[in-house]
Amino acid sequence: MDGYIRRVLIDDLFEEGNSYKIDLEQGCNCLFGDNGCGKTSIINLIVNSLTLNLEGLRDIPFQQITLLYAKSEQKRAHKLISVKKTKVKTSEGIDELILHYEIHPYGISYDFNVSRVELIDRTYAPIISHFKESLSYYVKLTHVPLLRLHESEMDYDDELLNRALRKRKFSQRQISELLDPSVRTLVSLKKEFKEAYTEKTKVIKDELESLKSTIIEKVMIDSKVVLETSRSFALMSKALEKQPEEINVNNYVDKFNSANINVPIEKVKEHFGQWKALNERHRQNWDRLSKIMNDKSVSDKERSKAESEYNKSYFNLFSLTHIYNRFESIVKDVENVQKKQAKELRLFTKYEKQINKFFKNKEFSITEDGDFEIKSGARIIDIADLSSGEKHILTILGRVALSSNETSTFIADEPELSLHLDWQRKIIPSISALSPNTQVIVATHSPAIFDEGALEIDIEECRIK
Repeated sequence: MDGYIRRVLIDDLFEEGNSYKIDLEQGCNCLFGDNGCGKTSIINLIVNSLTLNLEGLRDIPFQQITLLYAKSEQKRAHKLISVKKTKVKTSEGIDELILHYEIHPYGISYDFNVSRVELIDRTYAPIISHFKESLSYYVKLTHVPLLRLHESEMDYDDELLNRALRKRKFSQRQISELLDPSVRTLVSLKKEFKEAYTEKTKVIKDELESLKSTIIEKVMIDSKVVLETSRSFALMSKALEKQPEEINVNNYVDKFNSANINVPIEKVKEHFGQWKALNERHRQNWDRLSKIMNDKSVSDKERSKAESEYNKSYFNLFSLTHIYNRFESIVKDVENVQKKQAKELRLFTKYEKQINKFFKNKEFSITEDGDFEIKSGARIIDIADLSSGEKHILTILGRVALSSNETSTFIADEPELSLHLDWQRKIIPSISALSPNTQVIVATHSPAIFDEGALEIDIEECRIK
């Protein structure tokens, strides 16, 4: 059951009495406010609560957070989770920090001792996994975190490491992958795309291989050939009624090539050319015979010759209708595989389309092996050489695309970061285009990012007074 986050209740964020009630919609929600108002902390609290990031929750000063969800297309809010932070003193007088988790639909709860960060994963890994799986039934989350680091913010130690790596003959691409977090993120994203693309195309490749193996069977005599006799007669009648249709040979060749079935264009032209000639000859002989049969002045010899020519053209055409039918059957099978391929790869083509709305003088595509390719004319551009805004767009929309089939809520902190004004206006519509049924929650400084119809939420107005 997919739901969405309907309401967020936070008690004592940063300090006692600083509490919030934030109502959200299923569509697009834009959280805004002045610097320091707590947007990023609120986003992190929501995400950390849903993902059971205990260390993240430990480090944010708050007393309690409660998330309420609603079923898709509904407004009524139901409690999903509550997380309460308390300090306790052991019998030995040691202060300990406890996160009390409660998942309301299941009626389950647990106290996580987060006093020692290094013990969290080791102690609670199975419980965390179980809780996350339970929550994902109600809200499936995709999160794009805030990434502020740019080359100008590289610290002195990183610059020393950069020099050391250059001396070791590391390429600039390798150095970028090591030091630039945006490049590291994109490299990881590319790997995920490649894996997803390979998984999708494997099914198609298997079907194409199976199709190739059945082509010989298509032209052999079997029970289906016998049953196709009625269709053959229909083709014969059609040949008498109208001129053969003009065939786009290149279209057929393209279909075969896309299925890795190499058929010379000359052979396809000859196939349809011969079929058209047989149809025309059959129709002409029929027209001639019809006239002669109605003309009593025609001699028996001429009538016999016309009948012979007609019979010859008739049986020539009839004898080849099965081959024509089977050829069309093969084409139909190829078209069905292509339709399935287009459906399976739709998220990749949609991603390409949205990215290219942002790129100027560059073209983005996903190669046949699922890799990213960016070109400026004939020149291939490495992702490390892209602008920070271009990297940001690839990352945000890539995350949306990869999770579009399974996400009910998408959360991003300052998605407009590094984007110029025009791109800021496009980012939310592109997210919605890639995942139209997804709830979007973004924290932003920029009014330009507000999408038409989006719920604009002033954090200051959500403060409980």
